[in-house]
Amino acid sequence: MLEHGLSGPVLGVAWDGIGYGADGTIWGGEFLYCDRGEFERVGYFEPFKLIGGEVAIKEIWRIAYSILRDKIGNKVNEISLFEPYKDKLSILEKAHEKSINAPLCSSVGRLFDAVAFLVTGLGQVSYDGESGLLIEQLYDSTCKDFYTFEIEDGTIKSGDLLVSMFGDNPEKIVTKFINGLVICITKQSKIHNLPIVVGGGVFQNKTLLNRLLVECSKESIPLYFPQKIPPNDGGIAFGQLSKYILKQ
Repeated sequence: MLEHGLSGPVLGVAWDGIGYGADGTIWGGEFLYCDRGEFERVGYFEPFKLIGGEVAIKEIWRIAYSILRDKIGNKVNEISLFEPYKDKLSILEKAHEKSINAPLCSSVGRLFDAVAFLVTGLGQVSYDGESGLLIEQLYDSTCKDFYTFEIEDGTIKSGDLLVSMFGDNPEKIVTKFINGLVICITKQSKIHNLPIVVGGGVFQNKTLLNRLLVECSKESIPLYFPQKIPPNDGGIAFGQLSKYILKQ
């Protein structure tokens, strides 16, 4: 907001890997009503259990397993993608059931990890954001189809959507997923009748941001995104400073 001289109100879209939220859970998929130095969380992706905590950031198959287990229970063990990890599944089952070292997480960055595992079978990454870069290559810019994220009382559901992905090929999954995220943002903007300000490491994904630019232009929705300030962790200090500047 400070970079673009905005005092609000705006709809802040904060999508990142992981960050400590105001309610004590891990955030990263939030819609925030922002007015000067204050904000209200008006929407977020349905939290899932990050089994193993920080381990799941590298072993991304755990994320897909957790989200699918929430939806289809023990049937998740029958999915062939999890065959290489069968020796660990019983431990993950107990951790998921008893919420042992399994903090709740609403991160869109981690959702990208789950999708990347489903389409590539890549179970482990070497750096944060690697999965987004990998699946970006599968995006089909000529396809306008999208997955519909169900929204209930501000909570954006993604579990059933992941289950439905098993009926599509990898290119369709990636394209419909990214297009669906864009439609989700524009819908929220219309619900709250506010311009959009995006931030967070997820928006380093050029495919997602370019698609959002096109859709916002088509729908005549004002869109602001970081251009001089890093959208990821590099902008945190500036964001903390801006809270006090905007209050003046």
